[in-house]
Amino acid sequence: MAKDIQTGGGMLDLIFGAKNILMCFLLTILVLFVASWISVMVNLPEAAVALVVSVITYLCVGICGFRSARHTGSNGLLAGALAGLVYVIILYVIGCIAFAEISFSTSAALTAVICIVCGAIGGIVGVNTKSKKRR
Repeated sequence: MAKDIQTGGGMLDLIFGAKNILMCFLLTILVLFVASWISVMVNLPEAAVALVVSVITYLCVGICGFRSARHTGSNGLLAGALAGLVYVIILYVIGCIAFAEISFSTSAALTAVICIVCGAIGGIVGVNTKSKKRR
């Protein structure tokens, strides 16, 4: 008898991980679009816009960590931090491509650390919430 291989719920469920990261990037883009539209209507100063962009990014990374940990069902801190790390790496690569230069500054390192922490916090919350099991 052959054993059934189940991929759902594992720490390295690559298909769910890719969908999760993609969904969170799309959520980030959508919320940033709405926030940019509102900031143009309200005429926010540039410093406030930068803060809003950062907060939206960190919240979306937290959601990514939440979904990741909820999917795995255990190790919420690790699952969320890993999701945050992957998110920030992809964000960094996109930024390097968009600006056609590779640079790493103190602010980029701080952003990476905050994203990993936000993902870990989302993971802790995600693993401690009840989820409906799919059958």
